[in-house]
Parts: sequence; structure tokens; C-alpha cells
Amino acid sequence: MLYLIGKAEPMPKLWQAYRDALCAMKAQKKIESPLREFEFSLLQELGYGFTLTETMDGQLVSPESEYSFHFGHGLREVVSMGHDDRTFVFKGSELLAIANGAWQESDTLPAAKRLLRQVFHVLLDGRELKSRRLMQQLHQQTQN
Repeated sequence: MLYLIGKAEPMPKLWQAYRDALCAMKAQKKIESPLREFEFSLLQELGYGFTLTETMDGQLVSPESEYSFHFGHGLREVVSMGHDDRTFVFKGSELLAIANGAWQESDTLPAAKRLLRQVFHVLLDGRELKSRRLMQQLHQQTQN
């Protein structure tokens, strides 16, 4: 996280979200949904929040359509890709579930993970987001 925020930045809402994520991991005995929620909070607090309910040209996301995410611009509907790389293509239903925090849906967490990795890869110039590893380690410690 310190790559993205300055060491002197207090950011109380961010640290509260971090604490909440750790508590949720301990209570739920799961790491994925609290981690994704924290990562979205991190982006929002840093001013990198984005909408998953409409495209970059203002059209509402349709559950039946597919979209590609373009950092700094938003979502663009994918008309046809054939069999090309679909790593960064998301179903509208996945995006809407992420936007609504519907983590119980089977495709939501994997899609959120793919989306967030894409965003953090850009923000961190390819460096690893260490809070992910730290939270995993803390979660493992609480399970023992």
C-alpha cells in the first residue's frame, strides 16, 4: 500500500477499511471477499475509483453483454473478439455483481480478482501489491 500512498499520509478511512477487512477475514474464515472489498476501498480512497455500471460513453452495463476495462477511461462494450485473449473481458453480469458486492455469486470473486489485478498492475508499474500477501499471511496465522 505504501507504493500508492505516501508514508506521511494519515488516510483514516483507508486504515479503518484495512482493519475491517482483517476482522472480516478472521470472523468469516475467508480471505477473498474481504480482500476484494478492501482493494476497492483502497482505489476509492486514493481517487482511482471507477464505475462498473456504465460504459465510458455513458451507456448502462447490460448483464448479457461483454466489456473490456480500460484503466483511466472505463468500460467499453466488446462487440466481437473471436478466440483472442479474453483475460480482460468481463460479462456484464459479473461487473454488476461486483458493483453490488454480490460476492456469493460464483463468478463474482474471480472476475473482481482479474479486474483488480489489471488495475493494480497499471498503478504499481508491474510491482506486486504486498497488502494481498500480508493479508493472506495474517489470515493463515489466525487459522492456526
